[in-house]
Amino acid sequence: MAYGINESERNVKNMFAYIQIIDNKSAVSYGYTSFSFSNCHLSIAKLEGMINSTMIEIPISQIADPKRDTYYRWNRIQFNYNNKHYIFLYTTTRESEYFQKNLPNLTVA
Repeated sequence: MAYGINESERNVKNMFAYIQIIDNKSAVSYGYTSFSFSNCHLSIAKLEGMINSTMIEIPISQIADPKRDTYYRWNRIQFNYNNKHYIFLYTTTRESEYFQKNLPNLTVA
């Protein structure tokens, strides 16, 4: 521990992506977000423009069917959680690698 920050907090990175969240009734929330992995959770915070959402905390152990592929040459990360489908679009290689590091069961298509 240095300067009051433990090692796990020091390795937390804030990343940014455009996200779509589709629920089982086909309602869609979307916008730009900041996200990070910490303490076995994925935290997603809305930035300007995110509709119908606040801070979202997702336990990593409950993320289902995580996949990484491309969409019009952009990296795309998708997964399911709590009857919703999460799609991170326009991620760079850095964000994709961050997901890969923190979601060991991430399938690459």
